[in-house]
Amino acid sequence: MIKINADNTLDILKQKFSEDNIKQFYLEHNFSSAPGIDRINKRIFDRKLTQYVKSIHKKVLNETYKFSPYKESLILKNREQLPRVISIPTIRDKLTLRILRTLIQDVFSPEVQHRMIQPIVEEIKQCISQYNYVIKLDIKDYYPSINHKILFAQINKKIKSRKVLKLIRGAITTPTVLDKCKSKECKKNKRGIPQGLPISNILSSIYLIQMDKKFSQLNNLKYFRFVDDILILCRADNYQQIKEDILNEIKSNYSLKVNAKKTEAHEITKEFSYLGYSFKGPIVSVREKSKRKLENSLENLFIDYKNSGFKRTSFFLWKLNLRITGCISDNKKYGWVFFFSQITQLSILFHFDWIIKKLIKRFELETKLDGKKIKRFVRTYHEMINNLNETGYIPNFDNFLLVDKEKFLKEMEVELPEWNEVNITHAFKCIVFSSVRELERDIQNLRDRY
Repeated sequence: MIKINADNTLDILKQKFSEDNIKQFYLEHNFSSAPGIDRINKRIFDRKLTQYVKSIHKKVLNETYKFSPYKESLILKNREQLPRVISIPTIRDKLTLRILRTLIQDVFSPEVQHRMIQPIVEEIKQCISQYNYVIKLDIKDYYPSINHKILFAQINKKIKSRKVLKLIRGAITTPTVLDKCKSKECKKNKRGIPQGLPISNILSSIYLIQMDKKFSQLNNLKYFRFVDDILILCRADNYQQIKEDILNEIKSNYSLKVNAKKTEAHEITKEFSYLGYSFKGPIVSVREKSKRKLENSLENLFIDYKNSGFKRTSFFLWKLNLRITGCISDNKKYGWVFFFSQITQLSILFHFDWIIKKLIKRFELETKLDGKKIKRFVRTYHEMINNLNETGYIPNFDNFLLVDKEKFLKEMEVELPEWNEVNITHAFKCIVFSSVRELERDIQNLRDRY
């Protein structure tokens, strides 16, 4: 194993981008079948895998690798805000970027670690009683505003290899377009980091790494940052100076702006929200907007079922239960209850169980659905807290055997040309992947910044 330091990142690059490692990495990780600008989907890519592996290996190491323009996708939050531009790379570039991300992670660990929302909320719960004032800041247009010169000044401290630096620069300067364009017509991205790339989040963390260190080391406050959302717990007698200091830091040292409409500074006893949660003294609950999003999501499930003519009842029931319990797939936890595992106001769980009963009555499904087969938010929470490793209540798709997959597909009334291992595995993966994506969308945009 190579010892990691700033001077040997070229050796790490050679190891990461060896033909064997590229192929192994691809086979061991799930890659979306969604094509990029080249319209090459996963099935086509799989057939030419050896060819792509050789090309990536050769071009990365001889510095001729060129990223294809990213395909533009727009995510609309609501009618009042401009859509967010998401950059979708080709499968070839996605593979390259995901391997590059592991290199950056290895080099910058433990300084830059991807923190989940739940541990951050848990830490806030533990220390909130020590302070009486809160400051909330939202960096305006964070990803599009990142200054490349400042970013690479940080990266250069840990990465000296020209090949690695060129690959990173190529990734973030590649344009995002609606459709294919000639190379001369595609203008390079001179500012900002495209959102949606495998390396976007870690680069955004590296950008503010020095600011994070500075404010995390101060004894008179507690500092939290998740991407562009900043929360500071402090005392009322010095909050004004702290607020001025961090605003000046953000503007002067990082060429960023703060969203004035989302800036808050007030006593901690007044309710505030952060990362989709709401805080009011010792009470931690679900932000009202997040609550409405789940209610709408549940309602849309019933509407879709009605629009289908109430067909495939077993599939609807499975989707409803999955929306309630969430799931585990590829050792990752998905779903609403997992996301809000840090709440202390458990009455919200009873509320959502009541919402489902209300929807069943509204859509006149009392005789069509077996109430005993509908799962509950309250029990899901208790299984998650007390019995997660042993429970069968929350599906763990990683534990499904071939016979389990076949049984599931038949219950869902899936038709296959032949019930062999390849077809069963592929059909099961497609349904699970699609369902996990729905769960991800269900908790997307719960944080304040969206």
